[in-house]
Amino acid sequence: KLQVEAIKASTGNDNVSFALMDLSDLDNVRQAAATVSKKFPVINILVNNAGVMACPLTRTEQGFESQFGVNHLGHFVLVNQLLDQLLAATQGRVVTVSSGRATAAVAPEGIQFDNLSGERDYDPALAYGQSKLANALLTLELARRTRNTNLTANSLRPGVISTNLGRHMPKWKVIALDTVGRVFTKTTGEGAATS
Repeated sequence: KLQVEAIKASTGNDNVSFALMDLSDLDNVRQAAATVSKKFPVINILVNNAGVMACPLTRTEQGFESQFGVNHLGHFVLVNQLLDQLLAATQGRVVTVSSGRATAAVAPEGIQFDNLSGERDYDPALAYGQSKLANALLTLELARRTRNTNLTANSLRPGVISTNLGRHMPKWKVIALDTVGRVFTKTTGEGAATS
C-alpha cells in the first residue's frame, strides 16, 4: 500500500491499483490475472520483470524448479491469461525482461528439457539461464502468433542492475561483481528505463 501511495504522489495520478501475485504459484497467477482482467478489460502494456536468480534448488507450488517456475512459467501463464485484454488495446505491448545469461549460461543445444527441474543435476546458473532463454523464446512465439494484430511483443536484456537479485550467489562472486560492477552496473532507474 505504501508503494501505491508513493506512485500516486510522485506521478500526480490517483488512478493506481495494486494486485498481489505470487509467480511461484500458477493457481495464484490465474486468480490475480482474473482479478486484473475484471477490473481492466483493456490493458495497454504488460511488463514481465519479476524474477529470482541463482537460488538454491527449491520448488514452486506446482513442483517446478523455482527459477524456471517464477521467471518463465509464471509470466507465461500471466501473459496467456491477459492476452484478450492486451489484444483489446489500440496498441498493446508485452515487454519481457530476459538476461545476457539467456545464452551465456545455457548449453550449446539450448534448453535442456530433460533437466528443467534439476532432474539430472542442478546448476543454479544454468537454471537461471534456461529460465531467461525461455523468456526470450516466449516473446518470439508471442510475436509470431500475434503478427497480424495490434499487439507488439519485445524482450530485452537490461544489463547488470544494482539490486539484491544475486543474493544467493557465492560471496566471492558478489564481491567481484560489486568491484567490477561499480563501473558497469546500472541503477534500478536506469535498468527500468530499458523496459
